[in-house]
Amino acid sequence: MPETMLRKWRGKKIESNRDFKRFSRDFKKFVERNLPPKAELVDYMRGFYYASGFIERDGKFVYFSISDVRHFFPQRWSTVILVRTAKDSHDCKGGPNNFADLAGFEPLVDRLLNI
Repeated sequence: MPETMLRKWRGKKIESNRDFKRFSRDFKKFVERNLPPKAELVDYMRGFYYASGFIERDGKFVYFSISDVRHFFPQRWSTVILVRTAKDSHDCKGGPNNFADLAGFEPLVDRLLNI
């Protein structure tokens, strides 16, 4: 089950910076453990209650992001993960928006890295 490490955050309001730091650490672990074959997490950024990063495989990049978790209570952060192609590990604008839930994250990233 891909979302095991994030289960404790389902239904929990994340309102403090301390909680968000813990959540962000768990979300990063989720990403690292749910990468397609031969892909790697090349950048991970924790912002003010949001997180984003870049995944690379064979010179192709994908950008991912979760919106402000305070406004997407109780579980929207787990069902609306933005994923799109990128030119490099600095291209936050990238290609068209695609969305995945936790279970669909790896297959979507894999598909976009094959474009």
